[in-house]
Amino acid sequence: MNNMTREPSLYPNRIRQWRMALNMSQGRLAALTGTSQPQIDRLEKGERRLTMDWVARIAAALSVPPAALLEDAPPPPQNYRHSAAIPALLPAHVPPVRTAPPLPRDVPVMGTAQGGPDGVFHLNMTDGPIDWARRPPGLVGMTSIFAIYVEGDSMVPWRQPGELVFVQDGRTPAPGNHVIILTRTDDPASPPHARVKKLLRRTARYVELEQYNPHEVFTVPAEQIVCLYRALEWSEVLGL
Repeated sequence: MNNMTREPSLYPNRIRQWRMALNMSQGRLAALTGTSQPQIDRLEKGERRLTMDWVARIAAALSVPPAALLEDAPPPPQNYRHSAAIPALLPAHVPPVRTAPPLPRDVPVMGTAQGGPDGVFHLNMTDGPIDWARRPPGLVGMTSIFAIYVEGDSMVPWRQPGELVFVQDGRTPAPGNHVIILTRTDDPASPPHARVKKLLRRTARYVELEQYNPHEVFTVPAEQIVCLYRALEWSEVLGL
């Protein structure tokens, strides 16, 4: 008797379910997305992180909304089949995605985590971007957009290590929002520290923040705060 169990998926998604519902092979999906069949297999198994670029490319190839590929999205309807020639056969809640030019890689990535248990990193708001990210569908036409890379696991499961957090400068955070908080350091010549956390409370004297892993709730005095940015949720980034 085989007692071996399958390893849980690191990055679960619904790519395989939609591909099979459309009677499409991995090779065909690979050709439509400009990659290899083994890469599609790894993405389907959750062995590779499903980045925003992969979401946009695979969703367009399968003619489904980007959000349909996410883990918590509903599965394809039973006996679902799609024909580009008969769009009326698509269920009302799964509108077809029109073929469009690739979204521009014009979002500046202004910082990345530097490691450490407290999740401290620096934003390069004065030195310029360290990278450029592809603009997600929900941010088309928006101004004052930037992103940061997340390293470490202090905010898992909200964001995994290596994922991007998108921000629109000027949006006021409210309790319950995830935020990027910039705080002063002891060295006036040093750039401010920045942390990605969840905002629980904000008063004239302090802000109360939460991190997930390990779980901790702490306060930051108002006089130490340089800036507080509201992070955009995936639903906003995808334009849902």
